[in-house]
Amino acid sequence: PCREEPDWNDFKVIMLIQYVSDKHFQPSAGAIRSCACRGSHQLRVFMSYKCAKVAALIAGLQGRDWPARYLGFFDCFNRGLYYDAHDLLEGLWLPSRRESNDLFYKGLIQLAGAFVHFQKDRLRPAGALLRLARNNLAVYPAIHEGIQVTAVIRLVDDWLSRLQQRWGEENPFQSCAPPKLEWPD
Repeated sequence: PCREEPDWNDFKVIMLIQYVSDKHFQPSAGAIRSCACRGSHQLRVFMSYKCAKVAALIAGLQGRDWPARYLGFFDCFNRGLYYDAHDLLEGLWLPSRRESNDLFYKGLIQLAGAFVHFQKDRLRPAGALLRLARNNLAVYPAIHEGIQVTAVIRLVDDWLSRLQQRWGEENPFQSCAPPKLEWPD
């Protein structure tokens, strides 16, 4: 039994309570509270900021033809929330790796990641992720999962060209309109 009780009133986001062995536990950035217990086990309380944020981002997208996380990717991407777009789609990609959409989701995640780097003025990693995204998306048919893959590849090629034309001069993200993706049909 615990000797101290955590103050549950402090938590304003979704919590995950996990009973774990100290030997096998690797704390994450979300680990914010512990209560001391006897023996080699502890009750650890995690605040999952990511879970709460994901829930808020996809709240209005539930019950449609496509998974809410997939639709949320396009919503966040088109609003310039590239890191959130990446996070949302990663939730679909991780459990489906090595399946038919593995490289498709991975390519879209890399695309969003490239624009995270553009936002942070990291041009070299942005270009590298754009090239990876292009290669991963190129293996899919022109229309896949409700989107025109060829249009996404054109967008990638356009930004690679902008990057190459201005290499060393300026970040094209600072002077060009942010990219937009068509939502799935």
